[in-house]
Amino acid sequence: MNKHSYRTSLFLIELVLSIFFFIVATAVCMQLFVNTYLLNLQTQEINQALLWSQNLAEPFLGNNGDYSIIKSLFSDKDCINELPIESDSSLLLCFDKDWNTIHSLTDSKYIIFSTFYNDETFFYQDIYIAKSYVSLGSLESIHRITEQLCNDDYHIYQLSLKKCKF
Repeated sequence: MNKHSYRTSLFLIELVLSIFFFIVATAVCMQLFVNTYLLNLQTQEINQALLWSQNLAEPFLGNNGDYSIIKSLFSDKDCINELPIESDSSLLLCFDKDWNTIHSLTDSKYIIFSTFYNDETFFYQDIYIAKSYVSLGSLESIHRITEQLCNDDYHIYQLSLKKCKF
């Protein structure tokens, strides 16, 4: 082997190692960018969930647990009639991918389901916020719906409120 071919083979080995290094660095950077993007989406979902849960909680607490006021505030956005459950004590808000309210459960990307109930001393409101993923219309009870909305893969946020009647 002459001196010229030895130098050429060292140069090619160095070039291959450099290319390999840049491929590995690119793969790591791409993974970081994807993870950052996914974290950004998750943060936006949580922020919107907190904002909307506050939008539902404040009228409930400010009006001494009177959920009829909340129902009237969101009556134009309520999709509860698409579920086979009692609509007087529940509220269903449907959202598209940009968190704009829509009027169809089947087209929704996110949903907020709120239930109202009371006992002798307290009014209660439970707010469930989740990604829309299942056909809730086939579920026959509020308990089954809330069970589905609390699934860890799709659950975003949950808030339970209690207001004294006196």
